[in-house]
Amino acid sequence: MAKTGNMGDRSSDREFEEEEKRARQLESKAEKLHKEANGYAKSLREMVGAQVRMATTLEQFYDESTPIGPAYHRYKDAVTKMETQARDEVDASYRTSVLEPIGRYYAYFPEINEAIRRRNKKYLEYDHAKSKVRKLVERPSQDSSKLPQAEHEANIARDMYEALNAQLTSELPK
Repeated sequence: MAKTGNMGDRSSDREFEEEEKRARQLESKAEKLHKEANGYAKSLREMVGAQVRMATTLEQFYDESTPIGPAYHRYKDAVTKMETQARDEVDASYRTSVLEPIGRYYAYFPEINEAIRRRNKKYLEYDHAKSKVRKLVERPSQDSSKLPQAEHEANIARDMYEALNAQLTSELPK
């Protein structure tokens, strides 16, 4: 951020910067949680799939005529049933109760980042307008209407910046 020299602006910027820092940390944690939750679901599916493949391979070694053959066949049936249940029940409920809410929460952050970019742009516009007024005060123009016009533009820029800054400061996720 450009330093304006007005301590009131810097203190409100510090407040916003703290809120922005918290929001960025929250975004980072949400991203990590989103990846970990998806990784958990994938690992669960892979583990169950590996068990089915292992049971299928073991079943090929023993047919029904061997003493242990029926036990391996029951094991394969149990693992196949577990895979079906995991896919139909666990995966679906995990998706609706964990993955989708985390995904919706994480999807807010691009909007938040865009609002922060807009706020930063308004801050720079406000800073530029103040600088223009300061230059006109230090070196008055021959056109006497330039200073009041620049002050008016600076006031508009300040109002827009302060409104957006206050809104974002209060609405950033905590």
